[in-house]
Amino acid sequence: MAHWLTSKDAPFISMSGHLYDTTDYRRFLSLTLERQERTRRQFARALDRSDAYVSLVLKGARRLDPELVEPAARFIKLNDDETTYLAALVDLDSTSPRAKRSAWATVQARQRHHAVSKGFNDD
Repeated sequence: MAHWLTSKDAPFISMSGHLYDTTDYRRFLSLTLERQERTRRQFARALDRSDAYVSLVLKGARRLDPELVEPAARFIKLNDDETTYLAALVDLDSTSPRAKRSAWATVQARQRHHAVSKGFNDD
């Protein structure tokens, strides 16, 4: 198995092995924090937010502010493509229908691209 798939520093990868298989950013963030053995308190500090805010976001009681995607991605060590995908997942939770449509298009495009790339790498 590749080192990055087993490293605790790697972001959470779904049971099938791919970030792009999820559309639930809260579950992704929670499982990534757990896998990286980081606390919600550490995450809150990295976002410059309270522990309560992070807990409410991860429980689904609040939305993650889209401006916090970049610091969140840095904290859990996502690459640029993964950060873009995370931003789209956060936008799926938006109250704006336009933002949701755009985010869904991004999510679907990234998933298709990843599926095609994975197919080439399986050979």
